[in-house]
Amino acid sequence: MHRLIIAALRAGIAAAVLLGLFGQIVVIPTTASDEVDRFPPYEPFAVPYATVSILGVACVQVVLGAVWMLLDMVERDAVFTRRAFRWVDTVIGATAAATLLAL
Repeated sequence: MHRLIIAALRAGIAAAVLLGLFGQIVVIPTTASDEVDRFPPYEPFAVPYATVSILGVACVQVVLGAVWMLLDMVERDAVFTRRAFRWVDTVIGATAAATLLAL
């Protein structure tokens, strides 16, 4: 794969991770707080739902980190090695964790 494409993909991954951090730190807690202000009976559910949402975003960030590492392996033509399959297993594990959080 061309280095320019890999650099563009890495920039996109970095932007997605930063956007996820912004969501975890600002958007999710603020939204939970605003919903409790509008609907006071839902106050006991605000912290658990916010926690699950933050953990869900963290699962996505783990997947993005694994894809970053796989891009590094593509750059070195080492995609089909045991080390690469560990990163694929990381993607599968983070996806399974996010699925369990959604349940």
